[in-house]
Amino acid sequence: MYFDPVPKERKEDIFDYTEEYAQLMSGIKKEKIVVLYGLRRTGKTSLMRTAFNELECLKAYVDVRSVMPRNKKDLEALFKKTFSSLENLLEKTAASIGGIEVGLASVGLTVREDQRLTHEIAENLDKKGKKIVIFIDEAQLLKKFGADQFIGFLYDNTKNMTIVLGGSEVGILREFSGEEADSPLYGRAKCEVVIKKLEKEKCAEFLRKGFEQLRVKHEEKWIEEAIELIDGIIGWHVLYGHYAVNNGHRKAITKVKKEAATIIRSEINAFLSNKGESTNRYLAILKQLAVREMGWKELKISLEKETKGEIAESRFYSYLENLLKHGFIEKIGETYQLGDPLIPLVTSARK
Repeated sequence: MYFDPVPKERKEDIFDYTEEYAQLMSGIKKEKIVVLYGLRRTGKTSLMRTAFNELECLKAYVDVRSVMPRNKKDLEALFKKTFSSLENLLEKTAASIGGIEVGLASVGLTVREDQRLTHEIAENLDKKGKKIVIFIDEAQLLKKFGADQFIGFLYDNTKNMTIVLGGSEVGILREFSGEEADSPLYGRAKCEVVIKKLEKEKCAEFLRKGFEQLRVKHEEKWIEEAIELIDGIIGWHVLYGHYAVNNGHRKAITKVKKEAATIIRSEINAFLSNKGESTNRYLAILKQLAVREMGWKELKISLEKETKGEIAESRFYSYLENLLKHGFIEKIGETYQLGDPLIPLVTSARK
């Protein structure tokens, strides 16, 4: 069902991502690294989980948010658990098809104590000759612990393994996956899949079909108002539809605003936690873009007017790059705009 608020796991529950799904599955078949980019709440996790469930091979799904390594030792333990669990599963079932979810309650596997190094376990597993796919959701969170170095090792030293990297902090994920020459993954062949926001017509189609699936009568103005608020973020449309079915249109809008404000505030606070004196400038940029999209020069002038001070071009550039990397803003052509249309719920209320 389209309005089920949890990430989708079946093809029939995913709306309008046929092309992206085909690209993802083709990439898994042909490449050793697949990178899935998508801003927050645009359907990235649903696409990854659906691919994970549809694949008939040995596979693992790691949601980094559910395990959150604190250091390199934790990262080592995470990868070791992943490959040990797959090895254990293969030995128990004597089959080449099976999946695990590392760090979640559904793992359900007891992994024996193993004195081997993680790369030894991975290489031994690869020598079994079975196709293996490792999904890592929000992979960019592992960058600071050197996970890209280990993935580079897997790329160079395994034949049957594909790593699928997904992340909502698009710029950081691009760095992690080898965009820069000094990255351990630089120069490795990879498939890149980009999930975009829905066009307004597709948003309307999604909402209509969602109501039809549940046989709920609705008014066209409901859809128009929801799109005006939410724009092309399918995650917020799912939440709106879920609440509208049970509470009606007006309460659904109120609930979405309230929950969105809480979630986005937490995301922005985490981003700003180490920005020091630059915090107000970052917030000012978001406030300016809440009014309208702007080009580089107009936005800089607007920011200087708002903060009552001149800002060096290099410093202004770094502000924009950081916001882009973390997915709070987008650059479309020569203009910048908010990554999520509900960000003003937080920035307009913040002093």
